[in-house]
Order: sequence, then structure tokens, then C-alpha cells
Amino acid sequence: MKNPLWTRNFSLLIAATTFGCMGGIVGNFALSFLVFDETGSTFASALVIAIQLIPNFLIPLLVAPWMDRFPRKPFLVFGDFINGIFYALMGIYLLFFDFSYVGYLGYSLLLATLGSLDELAYNSIFPKIIPSGMEQKGYAISSMLYPLLRVIMLPLAAVLMDTIGMPWLFIGQGLFSICAALIENTIQLTEETRVCEKTFSFQVWKEDLQEVLRYFKKERGLQAIYYYMAATKGVASGYAPILVAFFPT
Repeated sequence: MKNPLWTRNFSLLIAATTFGCMGGIVGNFALSFLVFDETGSTFASALVIAIQLIPNFLIPLLVAPWMDRFPRKPFLVFGDFINGIFYALMGIYLLFFDFSYVGYLGYSLLLATLGSLDELAYNSIFPKIIPSGMEQKGYAISSMLYPLLRVIMLPLAAVLMDTIGMPWLFIGQGLFSICAALIENTIQLTEETRVCEKTFSFQVWKEDLQEVLRYFKKERGLQAIYYYMAATKGVASGYAPILVAFFPT
């Protein structure tokens, strides 16, 4: 009997996720070493990570109420495509020009903003792609995909960084992201958007956030998950630049 989980849409989204993860793993690996190699400063590397966390906190709060009123697929496709273009441009820039730390800080903020929009759209679409009754299997496959690709891609990224150089890794990530966007564009999805009788405004945005906070306040299990994720991601982000500085030295 054919597994009903692997519908056309689910297969396409997993394929797109695979391309996106492959590019992201390679690109993030190169990014983690680029600043330290150029500056020799652990603090400079940590500052880049800190700046990248800002959009991940602010963008969902600012954009999610507005995104609820539109189809998410265009956000997902456009986000991956633009993200790929910017990473490829970074690689091309590094092929011909010297590294600029201040410029890189600004570029990192831009890339983190695009990545946050893309992740928000992906998290909105993924539950709608999974066939009814297949939620546990669908999320199990999604959760397994990233660690598996890290095991494969990180050693490969280390070899490629020494052989072809960081600029080409960024160009490669850009191509992977563009491929992911092209695959996502073929997904056929009928989306339900939030109907609002009022014209979207700051007051409507404020009411949406208040509704979320009321829901969050009464869901203690969800609160526990949020606190856990904040702590674990905070610790991981904290020791990452130290780990990067340790191995090259």
C-alpha cells in the first residue's frame, strides 16, 4: 500500500527543504569561519551572531499579523530566491574585493531578515502540506532531515572551504537556495487567509498581538517549550564563536 504521506506537495517541499538545508549548512559553516579568519577576534565573530538574532526576534512580531492576511507561498518562494541572489552576490564580491567587517555586519543583518521571513512562511505552510493523520510522520521526517544533512555536508564544506575557497561556497549556497525556490514554486496549494473586516492598521496589528499573548498566557505547555528553546538556542549561539576560535588556533 502506498504511503499517503508522500503526496506531490509533500515530496516537493521536502526536496526544496533538502536543497535549502544543504546550502544553508555550507553557507553558515563558511560564515562562521569567515569573520574570525579575517579579524582574528572572537568578539567580532560573536557580534555578528548577536546581530543576526535581532531579526529572528523582531520580524515575526512585526510581520506575522500582516502575513496572516496573504497567501504564504509567495513569501516562501520570494524569500528563498532573494536569499539565494544575495548569497551569490556576497560570493562574487569576495572574489574581487577585500573583506569589510562593517559592510559584512550590515549584510548579515539583511540576510538574517530575509531568512526570518522565509522561515516564518515555511513554518506556516508546512503543517498545511502534511496530509491529515500523517502529522507525526511528517514532522519526524522534517526533524530527521537537517541533522542527517549536517553529518553529510559539514565535512564536505570543510574540504571545499580549503580547496575552492569561501566565495565559491557562498555562490553554491545561492544556487541551492534558488533551486529550492524553483521547486517551491511548483507546489499547488490552496491557502486560507485570515479574513478581517477592518483595514489592516497599527490598531489591528496590536489587537492580533494581544490575542496571541492571551493565548500564550493560558497555554503553560507552550510556555515551557518557548523557554526551553530560548535557553538552548541562547547557549548554542553563545559557545559557537568560541568553538570556531578554538579549532583554528
